[in-house]
Amino acid sequence: MFVVWIPFGNVTTPPEQATGADGYVTFVMRPTSRLHIRSVTSQPFFVRARKASDRLIGGVLTRRLVNLSVRAC
Repeated sequence: MFVVWIPFGNVTTPPEQATGADGYVTFVMRPTSRLHIRSVTSQPFFVRARKASDRLIGGVLTRRLVNLSVRAC
């Protein structure tokens, strides 16, 4: 699995990770100085899942844009 915050550079991009035996993966993304969230905002993420033994280009994979609600602390 791979995930990246859009627009790029507002948070760190974690390395690609394999899912666990339960099918889940946890990513830790940390804000950079470029991130400015006021109250509640909608935030898109690019998510990619692929078969571990296949190549990134030409292998079995799926990609999605996921939109999440993010609140300022």
